[in-house]
Amino acid sequence: MHEARPDTLRKLEPLIDELRRRPQLEEKAPGAFYAESRLFLRFMEDGEACYADLRWPHGHEFDRFEVGSDVGRRQLLSALDSRFGKH
Repeated sequence: MHEARPDTLRKLEPLIDELRRRPQLEEKAPGAFYAESRLFLRFMEDGEACYADLRWPHGHEFDRFEVGSDVGRRQLLSALDSRFGKH
């Protein structure tokens, strides 16, 4: 597993655009979003599979979402809404 490459991030552009519209998040590097000055969301890949790792606001662990499917992307956005409230 490694950080998502630029070509993988381009495939996720609609999702990443949605994340960019969320005022709680700041994209400090392509596909790396911060909240409260801490890495909060990052994209990883393993072979053909792509994942978003989402950190709990004050925690150290990440929850992993498979974002190669619409279901996984909806789950990620729902988890964001539950952590920050609807945007």
